Amino acid sequence: MVTTIGSSSDADEIQKLVQKAKQWIQHKLGIIELDFENNIEKTKSVLKNIEQINVKGIELLLGNIYDEIGFSSV
Repeated sequence: MVTTIGSSSDADEIQKLVQKAKQWIQHKLGIIELDFENNIEKTKSVLKNIEQINVKGIELLLGNIYDEIGFSSV
């Protein structure tokens, strides 16, 4: 045995201890859990704060092909 989290006969307290034990195990193993709760709200918040989007990569990649085909002269 490495550690003792606790014991109880109360069902609610047992659930709390189980959660505490799971957290201890994750910490001991170095596991980091990603939080996907409220993902939609977080996404909306990020998108609301975007002021400008510049797409440069596609232009650099396809610009030469566009010119070689002759579309730039049209």
